[in-house]
Amino acid sequence: MPIKAALKLFIYCVFICFSNLAVANALEPFAYTLKQQDTDLLNQGSVFQVTDGAFPRDHSDIETLFEKKQPQSRTSFFGGSFWFVIKLENKTDLNELVLYSYNTLLSKIETRIYDMSNFDEPINRYTTGGIYPNEFAFHYGNRIELTPNRPYILIAKFQSEYFYTPPKLVLSPYDDFFVKKTSYNMIMLLCFGVGIALGLYNFLIYLGDRDKTHLYYALFTACWVLAWSQFFHIPD
Repeated sequence: MPIKAALKLFIYCVFICFSNLAVANALEPFAYTLKQQDTDLLNQGSVFQVTDGAFPRDHSDIETLFEKKQPQSRTSFFGGSFWFVIKLENKTDLNELVLYSYNTLLSKIETRIYDMSNFDEPINRYTTGGIYPNEFAFHYGNRIELTPNRPYILIAKFQSEYFYTPPKLVLSPYDDFFVKKTSYNMIMLLCFGVGIALGLYNFLIYLGDRDKTHLYYALFTACWVLAWSQFFHIPD
């Protein structure tokens, strides 16, 4: 056998072996612990292209629905949508967690959680995003319940008009998340208040002495307050 042909055969065999390993790892459930609350779930599960917008009707439809879908490796800056699927188990003592998506602008996130230990359990449904009222002010997220040591399959559909950066998805304990985001919101609102006050202050000075420098500064602060308010969906 020629050397080039033998080399190609060797590379092909190695590729097949590692491909099978990758598939096997993808099918293993992600064991969630408190040490992994900053782990991006999108790197632990599977991402597929959206060709059909319907979720599995029941537990038995999950495998057949996604076996023909094409994997998706990246998001488009011009928006779009994708499916995300992950098997997971809650290895903590907590029942209440927060499924939190961040790092980009999202129009809608639909989530279904299937309890694979009991097919009679109802499918839990959650929705969040910029065009929907959110459970947590200025943040995408849903309060969910995962019974410890039970196997679940989480399926989510992400939709956005503009993925300016790749989205991230994490699980956080509810109490810690609520305290942390409440502090963030207070700081954010304080910054907005300072920006509005600076804008009004400089605009009033401009009305008094007609110095355009103060008018430009007032317009500048108005622009960045408006831009950041759009980012946090405040006008919505």
